[in-house]
Amino acid sequence: MHTPVTWAIVIKGPLANFTRSALRFYLEQERDAHSNKTVVVFSHNTGCLSRSVLEFLQRLREQHPHRFDYSLRPPPPALGVGYRNSQREATYFGTRLAIARWAPQFVLLHRPDGGFFRLSQTTGQSTDLVSTMLRRLEMARASWPPPTSGPQQGRLAFCPTQIHLTDFYGQYHLDDYCVYGHAADVLRFATLQAPGYCRSCPASTTLLPKVLERRTGHRCQLPGPESENGQLWVRALAADDETWRPPRSTLELVLSQTVILNAYALGYVRYGNKELEEGVTFPFANTSLPAITQYSEQFGFKRRSRGTMFSLATQCIPPTSERAESLTYNCTWLSDPSLDSQILRREPAKDWDCPDPSAPSMQLKWKSACAPDRDLGDLLKREKQHADAQTRLVAAPPTAPAQTTSKREQALKRAPKSR
Repeated sequence: MHTPVTWAIVIKGPLANFTRSALRFYLEQERDAHSNKTVVVFSHNTGCLSRSVLEFLQRLREQHPHRFDYSLRPPPPALGVGYRNSQREATYFGTRLAIARWAPQFVLLHRPDGGFFRLSQTTGQSTDLVSTMLRRLEMARASWPPPTSGPQQGRLAFCPTQIHLTDFYGQYHLDDYCVYGHAADVLRFATLQAPGYCRSCPASTTLLPKVLERRTGHRCQLPGPESENGQLWVRALAADDETWRPPRSTLELVLSQTVILNAYALGYVRYGNKELEEGVTFPFANTSLPAITQYSEQFGFKRRSRGTMFSLATQCIPPTSERAESLTYNCTWLSDPSLDSQILRREPAKDWDCPDPSAPSMQLKWKSACAPDRDLGDLLKREKQHADAQTRLVAAPPTAPAQTTSKREQALKRAPKSR
């Protein structure tokens, strides 16, 4: 058991070349005074096990034994439409391992095709380490209001791009690019004990009947994985607090329980499938700057357009003068009763094709990261020892994060009590 840390970064797999670069960057560049406060966990399943993956993860753990670990669990019986089950379980087991081993106060979760860094505007080189960003984020957290109600320790913070106010893709459609919050809150967000979660089913949630009526002719009649995450989170919150009333809409959930991060100001960048296949590494060189600019435009940095967009990426974007400094979006204007309700209900024309993980197109998407080997030889023996040790560790009750005490509080405790 190691000394409790402040932050754990959990990256869910698969392990693309881009993801390897992000892991190395987080671990090798963190050599300042705060590096001992940040640990990194990679989490995926054994369905993509290859010699290259195992050797890389084992070598990284040997190089950083006190700051890095990984979780490779057997895949769920069904990967789920859009890999929803495998991604959920990777999130859960990765966060659970971080809590069991290091008891972090906070967890930052993100996908394998993204990462956090900041660039110098003159040289194009990375200037801020991820711990610097986390310290900025933690200072900003002090100004966040507490959740309106419910069992959360604090609000969960989400990236904005996939938060849709319409129910067209499902209720409570939250972003899965990045999540930040108290470790226990992140763990609850991904819990496998959420009422109704079925790891052997293609999906654990359904669309509302009124939405199904409007989707006649569409290829997919299931909620998106992001919606399923939101719905299962709401069920888990309700199960942990019987007095908590589930929100009536995604907007109500966002305003009462979450904070929306300004990912641009935090230095978050995500690359698409093509760039992943071409071997783009992290952090980015000057040649990658156009892609960063393109991604910032994808976030909608043209100021909000009322009545044309349905995503919080454009509805709540800070003005140009504020976007570089403000770490969160202000979405309170959306609760204005005079606001045209059509803005909140506007539906996209784009269909969603219910991607089947077994389809050739989905297998091709991650071909460079998921090429399992049949014979791993001695590596599997080492991996079994590691997996057995993790099983014993994670099976133990989670350790609560250490409580910090100010110098004034310590002095008051030592002072003699008056009679």
